[in-house]
Amino acid sequence: MEGWRAINHEDLSQIIENLQKQLKELVKQKGSLTDCAVLNVSQELDRYIVESQRRILESRKESIPFSSTFHQNPGKVGTSDTMKRS
Repeated sequence: MEGWRAINHEDLSQIIENLQKQLKELVKQKGSLTDCAVLNVSQELDRYIVESQRRILESRKESIPFSSTFHQNPGKVGTSDTMKRS
């Protein structure tokens, strides 16, 4: 979706919260999870949640240093040799 960058984290969270409330009310009104209006709001909510999760993952990637045990010894991690020593 175009324009994601224009939405800050707080606004994105508020949009998600509002869509969740809207979806709950719509399900109560329509009495069906398969109603077209319910599905439309649900799909819109999904897009915002996916964007929020993408941002969280991206920020975690930026804050985690690259070096780890796996990267230092990729052939040893999880092999039967290391499992026997445990």
